[in-house]
Amino acid sequence: MVKKKKTLKTKTRVKHSALPPTKSKVTVNGQVRALIQKHPWQFMIGFTVMNLIIAGIIFAAALLIINQFKKAATPKFEERIENVKKVDEKKYAILQDGQTIWDLAEKELGTGYAYPTIIELNKLTNPDSVEPGTRLRVK
Repeated sequence: MVKKKKTLKTKTRVKHSALPPTKSKVTVNGQVRALIQKHPWQFMIGFTVMNLIIAGIIFAAALLIINQFKKAATPKFEERIENVKKVDEKKYAILQDGQTIWDLAEKELGTGYAYPTIIELNKLTNPDSVEPGTRLRVK
């Protein structure tokens, strides 16, 4: 009778790891490598979550910075109202007794030579016949 040799068949397991195999030294790095090799998906998920958190923080910071630039660029409501009031404040003037259109132009526009502007704005046909108390547009 011929004896058959028994051979042990061992299954080789392929370990999927992002890290290359290293010599087995008992160090912190070796323990971390062993954990990563044992549970690779948990570490990948952990890194993904960490990356998402960092991306969220960066995005929030960018929004805050952009918001600050928008606030600096747009004037406040009160400033816009004041600008509108300034435009409308000296739009009209009342011609006083003894005052001419030249005098009104000097007072309101800074120079008497601007009297044709008042004549054109009010569509006056005869500027000499304007009565005192007449409301005239000056701007």
